[in-house]
Amino acid sequence: MYLATLTAENFRVFGARRSPEETGDALELELTPGVTVLLGENDAGKTAVVDAIRLCLLTTAADFYRVTKDDFHVGAGGRADFFTITCRFMELSEEEQGIFHEHLTTDAKGCSYLYVSFRAELMDSLPPHRVSVTTRTGPNGEGPTLDGKARELLKARYLRPLRDAEGPLRPSRLR
Repeated sequence: MYLATLTAENFRVFGARRSPEETGDALELELTPGVTVLLGENDAGKTAVVDAIRLCLLTTAADFYRVTKDDFHVGAGGRADFFTITCRFMELSEEEQGIFHEHLTTDAKGCSYLYVSFRAELMDSLPPHRVSVTTRTGPNGEGPTLDGKARELLKARYLRPLRDAEGPLRPSRLR
């Protein structure tokens, strides 16, 4: 199985959807099997893409990550009071379909997909800015939650940026 689609609405640099048909400033990233490389200018959202995957899949690295008010998109209308991140997985093996059976969405052609949806809501507009978080399955995040075994199978590793004693590695020093 592979991560085929990543969507994010109101998460950091990614804003709201205009309508179900128009993504607006929201992220809708289609991926293919194999290696994916993210290239872009500073503040284009590369780290937000990686962190969105980490949050949605409930993965952890050596550092602890907590959703804060800074994760909520700030646009012309002010700070969003919620954000959503959804990962869609395709081409599940028979074994994976068995493991995730109760969480799968099947289309009219019989193809099965695993959707994992993360939703955060800002509970307080003033400090301490408490945040409520839920992770569910299904295309709209209305399915059951993932159990521990299923979450363990979805864990990924977060690779920190390459650095050396002189600072970030630049392509000219990688040769």
